[in-house]
Amino acid sequence: MTWSGICAARNTPPAAIERIQREIAKVLAMPGIARRLVQDGLEPVGSTPARFHDFLVANKRTWGKVIESTDLKPE
Repeated sequence: MTWSGICAARNTPPAAIERIQREIAKVLAMPGIARRLVQDGLEPVGSTPARFHDFLVANKRTWGKVIESTDLKPE
């Protein structure tokens, strides 16, 4: 599983984050863009900053458990 997302610096003003999210949602809603992403094997999913944060937290928790259970060590 792979995914992509847009992140901003911690001190980015909320209004800027909201605008970036709105503009990305507009682009993902464009039929030509959505069609091209699907043709390239991607699944465009628009989200909110809060939902993306929750996704990141859950993803970290899941993969943290995998790493712990396999005793994986960074090299």
